[in-house]
Amino acid sequence: MVRGRALWRITYLGSLLDWLQWPRSFVVLGLFPGLLLALLELRTRIRRRSAGASVDRPMTQAPAATTLDATTGSDSGA
Repeated sequence: MVRGRALWRITYLGSLLDWLQWPRSFVVLGLFPGLLLALLELRTRIRRRSAGASVDRPMTQAPAATTLDATTGSDSGA
């Protein structure tokens, strides 16, 4: 026999899980969050593009590289 005590409970959790049966659970827990994320990403890309800062545009100039001189330990970057 297993003995234990209830430390907390979530009221109506069983009713909620019973309501979330297939296909309703797939829509509520799968498609809805996925569509929400896709719409938020699309909105962000549209706002960035309208502001002129496109994420998809490659960098026009590479950052200057710095090298460490092994003999002196100083930075001989551009």
